[in-house]
This record gives sequence, C-alpha cells and structure tokens, in this order.
Amino acid sequence: MRRLFTAILSILVCTAAQSRTIRPAEQLYIDPKAASQSKEYIAELKAKAESGNHEAQWYLSIAYKDGLGVETNYNESYYWAAKAAKSGDAEMLYSAGKAMLRTGHRWKAKKAAKYFAQAVKKEHAPSKYRLGQFYIDGYGVKMNTERGSELIHQAANQDVAAAQYYLAKRYKSGTSFLPQDTRLAIFYYELAARQGHSNAQNDLGNIYYNGKLVTKDYDKAVMWYTKSAEGGNKYGQCNLGNCYRLGRGVEKNYEMAAKWYAKSAAQGWKNAQYQLGLLYYYGRGVAKNYKMAFEHLSKAAEQEHSGAYYYVGFCYDNGRGVEQDLARAMEFYAAAAESGDIKAHYRLGVLYAIGKGCLKDAVKAHRHYTIAAEGGNKSAAFYLGEQFQNGVGCTQDIEKAKYWYQKAADKGHKYAIEALKDLQ
Repeated sequence: MRRLFTAILSILVCTAAQSRTIRPAEQLYIDPKAASQSKEYIAELKAKAESGNHEAQWYLSIAYKDGLGVETNYNESYYWAAKAAKSGDAEMLYSAGKAMLRTGHRWKAKKAAKYFAQAVKKEHAPSKYRLGQFYIDGYGVKMNTERGSELIHQAANQDVAAAQYYLAKRYKSGTSFLPQDTRLAIFYYELAARQGHSNAQNDLGNIYYNGKLVTKDYDKAVMWYTKSAEGGNKYGQCNLGNCYRLGRGVEKNYEMAAKWYAKSAAQGWKNAQYQLGLLYYYGRGVAKNYKMAFEHLSKAAEQEHSGAYYYVGFCYDNGRGVEQDLARAMEFYAAAAESGDIKAHYRLGVLYAIGKGCLKDAVKAHRHYTIAAEGGNKSAAFYLGEQFQNGVGCTQDIEKAKYWYQKAADKGHKYAIEALKDLQ
C-alpha cells in the first residue's frame, strides 16, 4: 500500500514540479527515510490533517500504521483514516475499513463492513473482495454466500489478483457455494499469476508439477516456480530448489538448489531449512559442514518437521555438528518415530538394545525393531531375527528368526545371509 501512495504522490509531484516546491509532508512519502531525519515532516502533516485536509489525514493514518516518523499506533491510524473517509473517496473509505480491522475495537467487523460497503457503491474493486469475504464468512454482516460470491467475482473481473486467487482455490476444491471446476480454477490461477500474485504462481507450479488437474509438465512448473521465487515467495523458492535438486524441468544443479533453499530458509520455511541442512550434511552444492547442517536441521525440527527430527537425532547420536548427546538423540528419534519414521524406529531399537542414552530394554528394542523391519529396514530385520533366534526381548522362535533373516538377506544384508546358513 505504501508503494501505491508513493506512486500517487510521485505523479502529483512530477506534474506540479515546475510550479511549486515539494512540501515536507509529501517528501515523507516520497522518501520514507526522511521521517528519521527531521520531525518537521510529521509536524506539517499533522497540521494539515488537523486543519481538515483529507489527503493529509490519509497519509497520517498510514504513518501511524507503518511507524513512519511516529510510533506505530493502530488506534491513531484509524482515527485519522476515519476523518479522511469523510471525504467520500473510495480508496480512503477502503483504508478506513482496513484500519478499523487492525484495532481492538469490539465492533470492528461491523464498522469495517460499513466502510467497505460505502466504497463498493463507488465500484471500488478491492472493497468488493473484502466485503465479499465478509458475506461468505458471516463476519460483520449476515452471512450471504450468494452475495459474497457475486462481489468476489466482480472484484476478480476488475483485476483484483487476490480475488482471482481466492476463486481459483475454491473452484479447485469446490465449496458449498461454488462447484468444483478445474477449468475455472486454472483460468483464475493464471489471471492472478500473470498479475504477479506469487502464491498463485507457486500453486500453478504445483499443478503442473503434480499433473493432477492438467497434464504433468515440469517445464511449465519451473517457469511458474521461478516467477514465484523471484517475487520472494518462500514456497516458490523451496519448490524451485527441489526442481534443481531433482533435475526436473531443469538440469540437476545442487548449487542452484542450495541458493533457492537458502532464500526460502531465511524466511523460515521448514521444508527449505530441512533440504538445505541435508545439502550441508552431504556436501552437495555446498561444502560439507556438519555444524551448518545441524543449525538448519534444528530450525526445521523446531517447526516439527518429522524428517528433521531424525537427522537432528542422528547428529546428536554421532556428534556431528554438535557435541554427542545420546539422551538428546533419543528424544529426537522418538519424535521422528511418532511421525512414522522407519529409520528412527531402527535407531531407537539399537540404543535400547545396547542401553546407550537410556536404560537397556530388550523389549522396547524388540518393539522398535519390529516396526522398522515391517517398514522394510533390512538392518532392523536382521536384529529382529537375532532376537527371535536368541529369545532376547521376546520368546525364542527359530522360524520367525529365519523369516526375518530372509527378509534382510533378500535386500543383501551379508550378516543375515550368513545367519541363515548357520540355521540350515
């Protein structure tokens, strides 16, 4: 929004530059840094606002919202936005509605809806989108999905990218008020994406990547992921990183994968933090660095990424990038196991079997080995066979021992192959 105001002011200033000098209050929005250089800008803006100048009231509202030259204060922001809205200008009415929503006012939804409704009467497209959402959700107005849908469609037809994206998602899945329609979903996704809506661009990338609504096309997926990523979208950046890592739609390039994962990870996206951690762990596209791997994997684990749980546990287990701590390793393996990670179940089985990081417990080891072996882990199958052969943590059962040894042997486990020969 600040860019919009800056653009508006720049146009006004450029057209009048030959006839007058730029005033300090206008300079604030042409160069926001000016606010930190002198209080004169805000002082003049306030003076104009208090004298009834609606433009100055509008700009002052934005200043309080964004903390430009004053401390951020949403109540003050609404106060001045409400005064500006008395001008009847559609954009100012819209701003007043949004300013009201940022306050803690008890009736903020109803008040905001009134502002949006006034702006809608003036054919203000963004207000149509906002009020449409209110009608669909029954927020601040009586629920009316038909009216809400009508307003959002109008906003979409007036090139409001957010409205187009809203409709795309609803047509994709179908709702109580909009039937599922793949053709219309793609239509609105593309409208929003071509206007630079980064989430729409990422979603289109997903659609072409997965090939569920359209024919799978990695080239088109990469095209849309790239647009989304270059627009700063953390999901698009991570997905583009995936394409470079896997060589889908582009030539495999771990360095480029690391570049895009890093951008996404810096914005806190756990999937990117996880993938970047793995690149550092294995030294792909970046120099192998267990410390950096542990750092990124830990951030992903803090956000409950199940795969990261396992690798953080493995780092603690083996002292990679962090001091060895088997008790901490057990904690992370347990978290990963709860999410169904087979490798984590196997490592828990090993640690319970030898009593490292925990009390030795053959029964618990047997339980985790069983889950891991049933999930296809050949090492777990081998140790499970050993337990059945020797009656450790379970009742001795040679036939079951042979069964699990065979499972491990089928996957090339050399010790299982030898154990089978000994039991013949």
